[in-house]
Amino acid sequence: MHKLFLIGMGLVVACTACTTRVNKLRLPDLFVSEIDLTHDHRGVYYYGEKPFSGYAFELYENGEIKKESSYYEGKLEGNMIGYYSTGDTAYVRPYHLGEKQGDHLGFYPDGRPKFSYQFEQGLSEGIHRAWYPTGLLKMELNYQNGKEAGLQRVWRMDGKLKSNYVVKDNGRKYGMLGLKRCSKIDRETQNIDPYLGVQLTVSK
Repeated sequence: MHKLFLIGMGLVVACTACTTRVNKLRLPDLFVSEIDLTHDHRGVYYYGEKPFSGYAFELYENGEIKKESSYYEGKLEGNMIGYYSTGDTAYVRPYHLGEKQGDHLGFYPDGRPKFSYQFEQGLSEGIHRAWYPTGLLKMELNYQNGKEAGLQRVWRMDGKLKSNYVVKDNGRKYGMLGLKRCSKIDRETQNIDPYLGVQLTVSK
């Protein structure tokens, strides 16, 4: 619990540094297990009958920390941090008032980058990148206001392009399509898998 407390204090610093829209935000030093939290259809988390403010954690069977998150009045606020069973950081995902905000970063067990996604008020923004465990680039996608915009590329493990197309302002796609890409982030791996999901087609 001492380790968790120190990490929690770090979250307060990180949180207050990236949430200037919440004046003098202070999270209480309250630590609970995630299994003790409930949530409604709006995504508001409760501890008992009250919206939760504080820190929630999830543990591996061996007692090591698997994930910790911070909440403010029932909404994710600050960094959600995931860990491998070794204690190494698996991902860091910042939130503000329940929405994804800022740079979401993932790492392989050896510390190599796994993904780097950017969000603004819950919407994908800027460049989303993901890498294979070998370090080779897996995908590089561009977004504006939550929608694909500009150049979109995905590579196979051998380094060859699997998909390479451009999305224009009118929403039309030009280039090499046929990619199956998932629009959701896997909850366990925190990764966007570009080989699963809806088949893309050329816009008419």
